[in-house]
Amino acid sequence: MIDVDRSSWRRVRFGDAVQSITNRVEDPSAAGVDRYVGLDHLDPGSLTINRWGSPSEVEATKLRFQPGDVVFARRRAYQRKLGVARFEGIASAHSLVLRARQSEMLPEFLPVFLSSDVFMERAIQISVGSLSPTVNWKTLAAQEFDLPPLVQQRRFSDLIWAIENERRCATNELEALVRVRGSFLPEAAAQVPCCRVALGDLAVVLRDGPFGSKIKTEHYVYEGGVRVLRLQNLRNGRLSLADEAFLDKSHVDSALTGHRVQEGEILVAGMGDDVNPVGRACIVEASVDGAVHKSDVFRFRPDETRANAQFLVEVLNSTLVRDQVLALAQGGTRMRINTTNFRKVIVPLPSLADQESLNRQVRVLESAQTTLERRVEAGAVLANAMSKAVFAK
Repeated sequence: MIDVDRSSWRRVRFGDAVQSITNRVEDPSAAGVDRYVGLDHLDPGSLTINRWGSPSEVEATKLRFQPGDVVFARRRAYQRKLGVARFEGIASAHSLVLRARQSEMLPEFLPVFLSSDVFMERAIQISVGSLSPTVNWKTLAAQEFDLPPLVQQRRFSDLIWAIENERRCATNELEALVRVRGSFLPEAAAQVPCCRVALGDLAVVLRDGPFGSKIKTEHYVYEGGVRVLRLQNLRNGRLSLADEAFLDKSHVDSALTGHRVQEGEILVAGMGDDVNPVGRACIVEASVDGAVHKSDVFRFRPDETRANAQFLVEVLNSTLVRDQVLALAQGGTRMRINTTNFRKVIVPLPSLADQESLNRQVRVLESAQTTLERRVEAGAVLANAMSKAVFAK
């Protein structure tokens, strides 16, 4: 894929190539900036910061960053969260604000290097703590890495950033299409005869996930177990299987049999954030039949004589229902809704024939969404392959 001449690479202490910026802000609301970047705002796999909150929403000490700095989530480094800032702001104290020392590393190369397996594996290795493993700057600064000369850094950066920019464009198009899809069905449903029904009246099954105490760290296994479906698996009206987690089968059989999902059921997120809304839904696919749903994920099976599951998923993901869910939800940064309030949500219910007709129209949008998702995924795969080729051990 790429010819890499490593004969001129030098081993360098990380602290000699990168500096940690510790410009502390004690009062976020008086920081004189309008953007706050928390760990939840950093997207795994992205090289840029695309989301943020307001300093007025947070308290306690934060870190100021400047355009060009990289915010790296030092807590739970295995989540691979980082992003270069294009603006001034403040960041969580659970992150590191990193700036390239340009005699050793180009600013545009820094996020490329930080996202590499070579760096991430080392960051995970030196993390301390069991519940929330964290990278300490002093330890990180002492680590040594083989780095290419500046000329090669520029070449590699240009290649990776070209891929990243294309992926970002596709992601923006995808997000716009998802917004269109969210408003399409309520408008289309208004054009056909329908009644309005509470979700609780349509449910054959509506069940919470198990209490957190029923799924502990020691119940997880790396392979050979029962898949567990979590909030991060519900994305853009689809069941995303990129995030994998498995539970010991014997524990599932003894304590969690009532929480196994069935093909065709609907999963609903009981908790959300500023990117992944509370109440978002997707259909259980055949490939995960028998999986377990975690806490904060509802399992919902509608009365098939009255409601088509795919139609209900589209309704649940629409702006019409999302506004109702937010009105019934509770919380601050992360909104939650319980099954009692979820039952109160009112949905339009045309005839089954009209529901299927609307589904056919939605499938046109779904096809376009699939195309864009593949573009985004192809970009991620290509960037990862390029990074592996550059930093191969």
